Amino acid sequence: TSEALISFDPQDVENNGNAFNQGCLDCDLFTWCDNSQFVYAHSNLPNFTLKYKNVSRLTVGGIEFIGTLVQTRDTVYHNCTNNITRILTPDRQIRQITGSGVVGETWTENFGDSVIVYKTTSIDLPVTVLSKTFNSTVTVLEKKYYTFGSSNPVDWEQVTEVENVYARDRIGVSRIAGLGIIKQTYRDLVGTGSFQLFLRSYSLP
Repeated sequence: TSEALISFDPQDVENNGNAFNQGCLDCDLFTWCDNSQFVYAHSNLPNFTLKYKNVSRLTVGGIEFIGTLVQTRDTVYHNCTNNITRILTPDRQIRQITGSGVVGETWTENFGDSVIVYKTTSIDLPVTVLSKTFNSTVTVLEKKYYTFGSSNPVDWEQVTEVENVYARDRIGVSRIAGLGIIKQTYRDLVGTGSFQLFLRSYSLP
């Protein structure tokens, strides 16, 4: 792997599938912008705010990821070539978290003794979150299983189910921006860690 500090050209540029627009990494469902801010409500905890700053580039397996420093959290590495969002896990495994925009599309990520099965369950349905309606949304369902070393799904045990609702919204007069997750429902099937997240507000440069 190789990592370098990042500097954005003020003009639009294209770099290895990552489209930059005035300091933002514009993906279909995410807009990773310097100094952007998202405020979330949590069903079990106080509201919290995430602030982003793009700080570095990292190449893994021939794919360039952009490192975004998230306030109060570690740097998150992401790539959105062809508008399919991929992130890096802390141990540098590539994880695809959104699909190509087809209802019913499924894909699987393997992580040693666990497997996550993803499925796009809806596209462009209106979703209302805390009194605001987002008309352009994509919902992805994640199911995590422990495999117990078996390749046969019959032997697996499902441990979590996460429903992520992503949205795009109009910013200003002519710009459509991906906002990331506007609603998340996390179900812990073996414990008591279930919760929901809701996007309360956001600001983009």
